[in-house]
Amino acid sequence: MKSVPVALTIPANAKPGRYDLTLCIEADGVTASYPHWVTVGEALLLRLQHQADGSVNVTVNNRSDKARTGTVTFTAPVGVTIDAAARPFTVPPWTKTTVAVKVSGLEPLQAPVHLLATAVTGGETVTRSLMLYPPLPNGHFENDTAGDGHADWWSCWGTGDDRHFGAFAFLDKHEPYEGKYCLRIDPHTDEHKQVYIRPLVASLDADGHSYRIKVAVRKTEDADDAEVIVSGVKLTGGVAGKWTVLEGKLKRYPYAGRRCDVQLINASRHPVWFDALSIERVD
Repeated sequence: MKSVPVALTIPANAKPGRYDLTLCIEADGVTASYPHWVTVGEALLLRLQHQADGSVNVTVNNRSDKARTGTVTFTAPVGVTIDAAARPFTVPPWTKTTVAVKVSGLEPLQAPVHLLATAVTGGETVTRSLMLYPPLPNGHFENDTAGDGHADWWSCWGTGDDRHFGAFAFLDKHEPYEGKYCLRIDPHTDEHKQVYIRPLVASLDADGHSYRIKVAVRKTEDADDAEVIVSGVKLTGGVAGKWTVLEGKLKRYPYAGRRCDVQLINASRHPVWFDALSIERVD
């Protein structure tokens, strides 16, 4: 068996996409055909990454034999602020360059949103998107897209258990602190276990600034243990039968990274309720 290389020449004006080929081989009076394909990619490839300090880096890869000069324009979602609508770039053949835009205003958002970046050079346009995650998605517990009584973007489990949301936590219409719903967390059926609820993804700038955390808590009995922990800051307290607003302050140091660890905990033997969970920059 012998391998023979086959050279393919792709026209310079070929559009991105898949092109089907048929390879025909003749030998000793026998002919065989083999289907194959080639894929023509875009000359520009964009990669978006959300940095710890809140900026978004856009890496522009030039996968062609000529230099590319153009502009990356940004489309921010409603409620989000960017420090520039566009950034110019020049990238030599078969190399890459990076442009950046500062993103702010994610803290009050109740759901993740998309930032769009569009690179234009010559006759080529490439668009990519990046999902931006707020630190407390659906922190007011008003969104229930599935209509199943569970808050969007949150999951719940007990100590040592699988993450089965419906087992212990659900939206409650009875006397919310604000809006239509609050979040009720029932005690674990095992008195030696606690119940945790966390957002599926939570993200916050590690930019050296300080943030205020607020949450409304209602307990069944004064001795019940209802806790809120946000990146190491623990809020606990409240009294039975009425809402109590707890506040704390969080300092986000640059080494912390973007991950924001958020937990609502019922460590008692009775139901506890949470509502109006929020975070805002204060300096």
